[in-house]
Amino acid sequence: MKKVIHINRVQHKGTDRIKLVFSYDEGLKERVRKLSGARWSQTMGCWHIPYRKDYITYLTGQLPEIYFINTEEQKNSGIKGEQNIEGFSGIIEVYHSKKESLYYFKTPYFLRDEILKLEKPWWHPGAKCWSVAATEENKKRLQLIN
Repeated sequence: MKKVIHINRVQHKGTDRIKLVFSYDEGLKERVRKLSGARWSQTMGCWHIPYRKDYITYLTGQLPEIYFINTEEQKNSGIKGEQNIEGFSGIIEVYHSKKESLYYFKTPYFLRDEILKLEKPWWHPGAKCWSVAATEENKKRLQLIN
């Protein structure tokens, strides 16, 4: 399975940085460590690099085999009243809209076929995310995909 790094812009010690969050993997850690200006933050519990306007292009050029999820875009996707569901810390972050009884999430393209097997999958092109019915079965299947 393709490795994933969640990225977003943060302020750290008064400077703009790009936060890199990923599941522990020694090889990936060593690759990230070699990025220009990469530092480990004990307070944030993650690696971070200096902010640059082309950071997505830079990162995909340096780590072409990695799938990057911009969590800042995910948070600003227009989904209101969501709640992160515990147990999702891998490839997908799932948000539960209790009002709509839906799970919302973004996922790498290579998982599309698995998403289409879920109950009531729906692609939202404006928000660039999926939704599925908020059922126990869908929750279990999403956790298996993750």
